[in-house]
Amino acid sequence: MELSEIEQVGEAEQYHLKALFILHEVQANKQVYGSNSALSGATPANVDLALQYINRSIELIPDNPVYLNLKALLLWEGHGNKEAALPLFERAAQLNPRDIDIQNNLNAVRSSQCVVATAAFGSPLASEVNTLRAWRDKALRKSVLGKLFIATYYIVSPPLARLVRRSNILRAIVRAGLRPVIKYVKPYSRSV
Repeated sequence: MELSEIEQVGEAEQYHLKALFILHEVQANKQVYGSNSALSGATPANVDLALQYINRSIELIPDNPVYLNLKALLLWEGHGNKEAALPLFERAAQLNPRDIDIQNNLNAVRSSQCVVATAAFGSPLASEVNTLRAWRDKALRKSVLGKLFIATYYIVSPPLARLVRRSNILRAIVRAGLRPVIKYVKPYSRSV
């Protein structure tokens, strides 16, 4: 590797780390405040700046699956743009099919959301949400009662999730109520 290539990799990685730091701020705000908005009490993380950083990394090294995955996460979690994130997750998964994080992110963006758990835990990628999603896919969908529960949940959950998202107290109550369920269904997530 020549010196200019090493400098390019170093610059790309520097911007990647800056963008990653901002993503972690977004995720922390969502977990604590339920959103990345100042209206919820959060000090908003600058998602647009993070996208500028990661775009520079991708400009320098276009086929880096880690960079593509991070950009997809910023678009999805930072801007709520699932449609723009999906092709980036797919490309990252194609470039590195053995990366478990990328595969989990791709599966999460493709599957229906656990909206109440997402509102309570702040992210569709939270481990608790992934555990509940695995339980839904591996156990509930296999029985008539499970399918009925899922259908009812999808009708009832969007307005409930809006309430949970707006209230720190409700988020804490729902998290506390879901923890025993998550502990009980954890075996379903082991092969996720």
